[in-house]
Amino acid sequence: MTRGAVLLTLVTICAVTSIGALGTSSPQSSASIAGTVVDELTSRPIAGATVRANRTGEPTTGQLRERLPDVVTGPDGRFEFRDLMPGGYELEATRAGHSAAAYGRTRRDGDTEVIRLADGQRMAGVVLTMWRLGAISGTVLDEAGEQVVDVRVRAWQSTFRNGRRQLVGVAAARTDDRGMYRLIGLNPGDYVIGTSVGRTIVPAADVRAVRKLDSRTYSTPAEGTALLLGSTLYPIARGAAIPPPDNGGRLSIYPTSFHPSGAAVTQAGGVRLSAGEDRQGVDIQLHPVPTVKVEGIVTGVHVIRTGLVLRLEPADTIQSGLDLDEDVLQATTDGAGVFTFPAVPAGQYFLRARDTSRVPTPGYVEPTEWCSIPLTVGDADLVGLPVVLQRGVHIHGRVEFDGMAEAPINELTDVAIEITSADQAPFAILPDPPARVDAKGQFTSVGLPPGRYFVRAGKAGGKWMLKSGTVDQRDVADAAIELDRKDLTGVVITLTDRVTTLSGIVRTPHAVPDSNAAVLIFPANYQSWSLPGFNPHRFRRVRTREDGGYLVNALPIGDYFVVALPDDRAEGWQDPSVLELLARTAVLVNIRDGDRKTHDLRTEERR
Repeated sequence: MTRGAVLLTLVTICAVTSIGALGTSSPQSSASIAGTVVDELTSRPIAGATVRANRTGEPTTGQLRERLPDVVTGPDGRFEFRDLMPGGYELEATRAGHSAAAYGRTRRDGDTEVIRLADGQRMAGVVLTMWRLGAISGTVLDEAGEQVVDVRVRAWQSTFRNGRRQLVGVAAARTDDRGMYRLIGLNPGDYVIGTSVGRTIVPAADVRAVRKLDSRTYSTPAEGTALLLGSTLYPIARGAAIPPPDNGGRLSIYPTSFHPSGAAVTQAGGVRLSAGEDRQGVDIQLHPVPTVKVEGIVTGVHVIRTGLVLRLEPADTIQSGLDLDEDVLQATTDGAGVFTFPAVPAGQYFLRARDTSRVPTPGYVEPTEWCSIPLTVGDADLVGLPVVLQRGVHIHGRVEFDGMAEAPINELTDVAIEITSADQAPFAILPDPPARVDAKGQFTSVGLPPGRYFVRAGKAGGKWMLKSGTVDQRDVADAAIELDRKDLTGVVITLTDRVTTLSGIVRTPHAVPDSNAAVLIFPANYQSWSLPGFNPHRFRRVRTREDGGYLVNALPIGDYFVVALPDDRAEGWQDPSVLELLARTAVLVNIRDGDRKTHDLRTEERR
């Protein structure tokens, strides 16, 4: 072979090798996504919005989630991401004064969708919709009409949660040197506006480095400014004025006060805010009220309790569903078990405490102690109150399996047993930790105060679902069980691998597949519409796919109403008054053990 022939052969081999490498290389990063961020009310483009793109991970290939460099929209509201690899992408846009926008989201707290890009695909015309947030402002005045500086003001929004209407804190601000406040970033809705004067009273002996500021006030490292009242430190809201003592020498305070001038939530004037509204003139007038001392000693089942936090909760806030959280008066017991509330206005209260420091582990549960005492406070001190903590009762049970496959014994410890209060005034702010199942299928709850409870299983994996929860053949998953002062035993949680499914296609009134619909599923039994619980397991909401399809897994056996709405019309749908309207046009579906049913739907226009 000649030298020229050898060179030609080598060049040919190299060329073939290069072509083969191109054919097996990873996809080229030539795809792109372009679109516009717009205002929901005006449809105008929004400049200065930050758009983020995340490439979703692929568990099957081990690909990790990847965040791309942010893009800021120009005057025309446009954005573009170039040189993208094929795969799934999530888009989100943020800007001050607006709620976050995301691809596929049709309402403020709606679901998002993933963009699927093929190799070289150029996706244009993406629209990310933003909702302008509102604001509420006003002035806080004292009893003489003078502005009160540096007072914390809160907004509680009326919402349907846990089976009932509640007022949930969503925003806070402080008054400036003119006594004015401004609460921003508010969604449209109904609000209650009030001052925040929450105080935790601590024994003075437990606080170090107390420094006297004047004849009445002290400064502490942790609590800030406080009054030394007897042996307790009474924190003062930062910068707030302290009313002078009344003629009898009793301390007066400014209690939590609601717009326009009431100290009880039942006297609060509601504020309705529309989308993007700047509501002004929501003023609050404070009035001093005289106080008395409430003092007592806490004992446990066998010993005096030290370092326990007690809460003095106004009865009207519990009944109204107002979530005061940090605005509830709190006191800590000293080394002798003594607690003191040095300044309590007259009224009806519940004195509550719960020792939650001990969390159960599978097979071993420490006792939990609690108290909940109704208390009437008048114009005289209450001293020497005996408070005896009660031992909490426990729920004991086991998990069983009813299925075609062998019971997953090795997965038992992954099953969480959820125990939810059914009382309208729940004892705790947060739900109790779930009971964990041990390797033998047994579980025991934390110590619980007497009351009514639901017992349900949490997520048990994709192959198993809750079939029933019973004790002595009585339902405890959908019908509350009453706990008295004795432990409850014999609860049986049954899981099944005959997982139910409900699916179908949602179409618009014009018979076109609807990719922007929400499918709502709720029990046909209207009495269950007000069941409490943080995650009612018979109420479901799913978003349709691009082809209009929907799928619901692990729906418990029973009769259901199923209806489809435009996704942006599905806010507040769990309110019983809304469910009553939806039920009139919904489809009735019966789910039995192992059913895999299909029901196509038409989108209903909710007015």
